[in-house]
Amino acid sequence: MRDTIIKGAGNSRLLKSVPNALTIYPTHEALMQAVSTSGWPVDLLGLQAAGVEQMGTDLNKANLLSDAAETAIWGNAANRTPDAALKQLRSLIATAQNTANGRANIQVVSYVGTGVYAEIKTLTFSVVPKILMVFFENGHLSYMIPGVYTSGAAVCDYSTLGTEFDIETGLGFFDNSNRFYRSNKKSADGKTYSWRGVTDYESNQGQKDTAITWSFNVSGKKYTFIAIS
Repeated sequence: MRDTIIKGAGNSRLLKSVPNALTIYPTHEALMQAVSTSGWPVDLLGLQAAGVEQMGTDLNKANLLSDAAETAIWGNAANRTPDAALKQLRSLIATAQNTANGRANIQVVSYVGTGVYAEIKTLTFSVVPKILMVFFENGHLSYMIPGVYTSGAAVCDYSTLGTEFDIETGLGFFDNSNRFYRSNKKSADGKTYSWRGVTDYESNQGQKDTAITWSFNVSGKKYTFIAIS
């Protein structure tokens, strides 16, 4: 939209009165009496190009709330006001947001393992997950076999993770009998997931390799995490 800019030369607008104005107001006194009491009937003939430096945008229905815009909002045109349109749009936006909030948000993040023992791996999500899963590069859900002295998970309830490394929750595998563990945590805002694999027998390369395997960090292997919020 543009503002109107008047030249200030006294000719930006014209007035037009009734055809019998001289009969109704034959004297100056009669005209002034009408102006100060009952009123002097006139029409404003609008802006005159000769007296205007810049014509502004017309404040009419077509520019403020056209039939096309009204139909797009309500499905029909019924001479509604811009105020009604703004209220309706706010209602529609709120409804759309509530609908979006009720839908699952799925995030997919992948990385390739480095094979480095006890390396802390991290993934950052745009939304805090509720469920976290990890898949191998062939698309299969990572394989875990819990036993009497073992526990593992390829799917976890993300809410159970704490903000300090812990072997009891999260993804991965830990074996109490052979003393190698996966350890998981999440950031304070919940959007960053971190994990690592360690063993009590760090002098044993086999144990270290197993810790690397069960903490999803085998060199060259692609892992894909799916987070559902």
